[in-house]
Amino acid sequence: GEVSFWAPRMSNAPTVHVGTALTTECCSQYFETGKVQLQAYRLFFQWLHSTKGGLTINGTLHKVQATFINDDSDKQQVGIIFEHLINERNIRLFLAPYSSTLTHVAAELVQTKGALMVSGGAAATNVFRGRPNIFGLLAPATSYLRNVFKALDGNVSEFRTLPTSWASATPKTVFYFQEDLAFTRATCSQVPAYAAARSMEVIGNYTLASGKGSRERKVDLEMLVRILDVLQPDFLIGCTYDVTCKSFLKESESLRVYPKALAMTTCIGSSATYFEDLGDRGRYVLDSMIWMQSWDVEGDDMGA
Repeated sequence: GEVSFWAPRMSNAPTVHVGTALTTECCSQYFETGKVQLQAYRLFFQWLHSTKGGLTINGTLHKVQATFINDDSDKQQVGIIFEHLINERNIRLFLAPYSSTLTHVAAELVQTKGALMVSGGAAATNVFRGRPNIFGLLAPATSYLRNVFKALDGNVSEFRTLPTSWASATPKTVFYFQEDLAFTRATCSQVPAYAAARSMEVIGNYTLASGKGSRERKVDLEMLVRILDVLQPDFLIGCTYDVTCKSFLKESESLRVYPKALAMTTCIGSSATYFEDLGDRGRYVLDSMIWMQSWDVEGDDMGA
């Protein structure tokens, strides 16, 4: 499906065209996030035209037409959509799809064609490296777990929901698992270094295959949970998106596997039913905080 936002009352104004691929139809992996993104874009473009009258470029007021085409959370679909928007509709300004995996496909095409794209939903640095026309709004994925481990150092004043007893109960062993996707791999890639700096032993890791249906994902998660039942790590870290996160929490509950501490990435996501879906099981999960008052992240990917 296709959705467009524009201001038909500004019929004589020149038009700026913006486009992207977005998950707008049920029930693929990023559908929950896609719904929220679409609503956010709708509100923004309504505000832009009703409050600002449009977009002013070099003193001339322009209307903006934004086109969103459903990608079903699929890499091949993203490629087809961006080829169409660039070659058939001659669009040169883009918003990015959701996730680093899908954005990477779009970024390659946009950069090659000399167009521009702003990404609000990708954090893997390989999306941006060597692509000066691709701009990101998130901290790099490799820094997502930084504050989770910082909490273990006893610096709990910045983490109001954590008890001060954590300072004297630092975990000794850690196990991590990840979805086989760009963002999640990049995020969990830092676990060994963070653990080593705190004299924690990494006793194992597990990669969940991506692109599986609910039945296959359940079997994969059952295997993971059985491994955890044997190893019994003090601290468990999951680098996932929200669908897999909630599936894992339900699976670990059904098999009664309870790690001493659990941290997940992008777990709550954009779902308004997170606690309704999980109940109390969803209340004891640490998540990463990527927005801080100061952030000493440097490197070529950050323009510093």
